[in-house]
Amino acid sequence: IDSEAFHELHKIPSVKQRIIYLFWALGIFACLYPLTNFYSEILNISQPYQHWQVIPVIDNAIPFIDWMIVPYSWSLPLFICSFFIVANIRQLRILSSRLILTTLIACLCFYLLPLQFSFLRSDIRPLFVPFYAFIEATDRPYNQLPSLHAAYAIILLLSLWPALALVKQKWLTRLLLVVVCTFIALSTLFTYQHHILDVIAGFL
Repeated sequence: IDSEAFHELHKIPSVKQRIIYLFWALGIFACLYPLTNFYSEILNISQPYQHWQVIPVIDNAIPFIDWMIVPYSWSLPLFICSFFIVANIRQLRILSSRLILTTLIACLCFYLLPLQFSFLRSDIRPLFVPFYAFIEATDRPYNQLPSLHAAYAIILLLSLWPALALVKQKWLTRLLLVVVCTFIALSTLFTYQHHILDVIAGFL
C-alpha cells in the first residue's frame, strides 16, 4: 500500500470536509433532479405521445401501503448522515463519488427515457396524508427509471458497511443498516412511487 493510500485510510475528515462533500453530492442532485422532472412534465404536456410507461404485469399485484411512506422518508436523512458516519477520507471520497456518479447517470436516463408512473393511490389514512402531500408538492410522477431511492439505498449500504466495522455490536448496527436500506428500497413500490423495473434498474 502506498503512502497516499495509507494516509487516506487513516485520516479522519474534518466536519468542514464532510460538509463540502455533502454540499457537492446533495447540490448536484438538487439541481439536476428538478430539471429533469420539469423537462418530463413539459414534454408530457406538449407531446404526450413521447412519454413512456413501463408496467410489468407483476406490478398489478403490488398493493398500496400508506405507512410505507415512513421508510420512504428515511432516504434523505440517511443520505445526509452518511457523510458524518464514514470513518476516513477515503470512505468519504468513495461515498461522494458513488452518489454523484449515480445521480448523473440517473438524470441522463430520465432525460433520454422520460417515464411516468401509472397507478393511482387508494385512500390514504389521515396520519399519512401530510407525507404524501409533501411528495406531491415537491415531486412529480416522472424521473422513474432508475429509482434513485433504490440506487442510493444500495450505495449507502455498501459505503457505510465498512465504516461500521469499529462500532460496538457492529453486527447489530449492520443488521439495522440492512433493514433500513431494504425498507427504503421496497417503500418505493408500496407507496406507488416506482414500478419494479425502476427498482431493479436502481440496484444495477
